[in-house]
Amino acid sequence: KQVEGFETKRVTLKHAWPPKRNKGSLWEQILNLTDKLNEQFETETRDLQCVPRMDKSCLVFSQGTATAQGGDVLALVMDGKKGRIDTIQCKNVVSCTPADVRKKWWTRLGVFVNNKTNWDNKTDCDLYPQRGKDETWANQSQEMAYAHYSLVGLEKLAELCKERCSLDEVTIGHRIIATSLAMNKITSNFPIPEDADLRVWFREMLEPTISVLVPNDSIELKDSDELELEEDDED
Repeated sequence: KQVEGFETKRVTLKHAWPPKRNKGSLWEQILNLTDKLNEQFETETRDLQCVPRMDKSCLVFSQGTATAQGGDVLALVMDGKKGRIDTIQCKNVVSCTPADVRKKWWTRLGVFVNNKTNWDNKTDCDLYPQRGKDETWANQSQEMAYAHYSLVGLEKLAELCKERCSLDEVTIGHRIIATSLAMNKITSNFPIPEDADLRVWFREMLEPTISVLVPNDSIELKDSDELELEEDDED
């Protein structure tokens, strides 16, 4: 953002947005999510109120916990009195994990990828997943419920930034998967939703930074590691 003329500052959040889920009922956690987020709203760091404002500025947030449910990196991009929240999910892998696992990466960004997709690189998706008016989350797919959970936390953070930074509006912006996976190692069924606000950054786009962080592809997460990170509930 500095290259684009934005003044940047890093802020470490006190909380995770949304708060990390536990092993209990996903349905009950969704019901209690609003209360949890309201509590976080009142106790989040006051650093947001002390940030010098330029016409173009960007706050880069670190989540309040290393095991956050949502994106690993969040950025409030401000241009005048308008802002947007960009969120990045980082995945350190050097070989393709199963397509169903990679599809779940999007749920951390509040995006539901349709189960009926043919995995042909252009997939159907819902950027703002909500349950039906007369339905309960218990009747929805887990992936859709997970995506909704992440989205609600992201929207509450946008509301917090609007108030603390005295902005007219803050919208949900780009949702990005940044992976150390090289493009020549992706398979034809890598789920990339077709939407301008959804992006995938591969290894080549992050060079030379990624080579410093992961020299000679020395770190690799196995498929089982990725599945464990999702901590899927059985309810």
